[in-house]
Amino acid sequence: MKYIYVLILAFSGSFTLKAQSQQVDPGLVLLQKHCYACHNPKTASHDEIIAPPLAGIKNNYLKSFPEKEKFLEAMEGFITSPSEEKALMKGPVKRFGLMPKPAISSEDIRLIVRYIEANELEKPKWYDSHHGN
Repeated sequence: MKYIYVLILAFSGSFTLKAQSQQVDPGLVLLQKHCYACHNPKTASHDEIIAPPLAGIKNNYLKSFPEKEKFLEAMEGFITSPSEEKALMKGPVKRFGLMPKPAISSEDIRLIVRYIEANELEKPKWYDSHHGN
């Protein structure tokens, strides 16, 4: 587990050090480690990406699977065993090819997908203008 320690300065003139632990979501850690190599939200332009941004992928899954359990099932199913038949985003598959099956456990995939579903994802700076939002 990773912890973040916060230094709190008391206004009474004395200094107090309080250790406040904040657990980092393991889904985020796994997402950054395994997914951002291709789905990097820090890409400078649409022309530099090698896979679609995860924020866009999440939006497509939410449109097709608005119920949480169906969303999780569909995304986990695709990531666990990618196929053109299961792909929601035919344009990116045509542009980038089918994503390879990740070399991580089913449990790690589940943690990543649950993090994606439950959290707002970072978008590349160009994302909104590219998608006309």
